[in-house]
Amino acid sequence: MSYDEIAALKGRVTQLEKENSRLKALLPSNGIPFDDPPLKIANAASILIRDITLSAARRFYSIFMGRDDVFAKRFSSKKYP
Repeated sequence: MSYDEIAALKGRVTQLEKENSRLKALLPSNGIPFDDPPLKIANAASILIRDITLSAARRFYSIFMGRDDVFAKRFSSKKYP
């Protein structure tokens, strides 16, 4: 990747961060609740590939099948709270 491409990507990230901040600021004034919990990297490492079964993955993805307007924030079950 060239220096110009990297600079363009950095500029785009900055632009998107500004847009994100502006849109988040509009949420409360429009009565839309929003929580932005801190990212916990340590918790992500506690899920091991061997713990994810094919049926669990299919069940999880089936919830969002065909939906391009929603994204999963988290998943919990009795086994993995």
